[in-house]
Amino acid sequence: MRDYARYRVLLTAKQLLTAGLRSALRVGVMRRPSPRPETVTGSVVLLDRCLGLGDALMISPALRLLEPLGPVTVVTALPPLLDRPGEWLRCDSWGEMTTAADRLAAAGRLLLVPRLGVRGLLTLLSWRGGVPAGIVWLDPRTWLDTSTGRHCAIVGRHYTDGALACAGALLGQAGHSLPEVLPGRIPPRRGDLPAGLELPKRPMVALAPWATSRIRRWPLDHWSALIRRLAAARPELGFVLLGSADERRFGAEIAAGTGEIPVLNLMGRLPLAGTTTLIAGSALLVACDNGLMHLGLGTGTPLVAVFGSTDPAARLCGTAWRLACDPSLCPHGLAPCYPDLHRDPSCPTAIECLAGLAPERVAGLALELLETSL
Repeated sequence: MRDYARYRVLLTAKQLLTAGLRSALRVGVMRRPSPRPETVTGSVVLLDRCLGLGDALMISPALRLLEPLGPVTVVTALPPLLDRPGEWLRCDSWGEMTTAADRLAAAGRLLLVPRLGVRGLLTLLSWRGGVPAGIVWLDPRTWLDTSTGRHCAIVGRHYTDGALACAGALLGQAGHSLPEVLPGRIPPRRGDLPAGLELPKRPMVALAPWATSRIRRWPLDHWSALIRRLAAARPELGFVLLGSADERRFGAEIAAGTGEIPVLNLMGRLPLAGTTTLIAGSALLVACDNGLMHLGLGTGTPLVAVFGSTDPAARLCGTAWRLACDPSLCPHGLAPCYPDLHRDPSCPTAIECLAGLAPERVAGLALELLETSL
């Protein structure tokens, strides 16, 4: 409990710092709006390094909207993961990202910055020559037009709604209007699987069991129990674990808990494009709220999404999915509580909204989807 109290103090300090920086940015822009380039030659999208794979995929409709402005350049720490549009300029450090975006903005391009963290706000406040002309997404509910100082609210709950609102504002600056039918998500890029990789020669269930934040992780023994239940109900299935190299040891623990059921642990063995190809070829994907879940949504693979403290309405789209979630499991009555409580779900020892979600419930949803996909 002492560590938890210390964590709450640190979290509050970070929230106050972020709020202060946002206020400073608003005041600075209102007093000195940045000059709008006379000729719009394109758009620059700078992804804050705190954003992950899923966040990048969710802003893809906004990237498609920006195409009338000219070539779209995405400055990112992520590998290229969309088939289009534009160029993905990958940088390996925060300094490289901001330097590249600074150079492109100086060349007369507008700037769209999705949902900034503390470092992103500091970058804008310290940008050479003042705040670059463009749109800044301050938080999930508001955006700021840095060329005019106009501050607006975002309508809608899904993460994409904010990106579309910002893209619409950029289009308005250039004299374009939003289309009546908004674009859908751009499919993630696929790639070849490694030579010599032996996959199960039967319908595959892909599982993405890990997330960077602990408040999104379903317990590892629950994943093992899920595999055992699916194998008992559908013996013809093969099982594949997906994730990064850092997560491979967790995949080994899950596989060890399945007994004699063969489970192929591919965590850390596939590039991102190859992972997309494997997910697209699977009969089913079961994932917690992570980037691979968004790859599944992008490929249209039948998906069971395991949610706890995060809001499904802000992240899920399309129709080929089932939601495994039970807010009533939260003893505080707060679920879903992210991002309002940020990375603190008021659970000092356990994430009850996930820990209490029974494997048989997730297995039931998976079997329903398998009935339609096989």
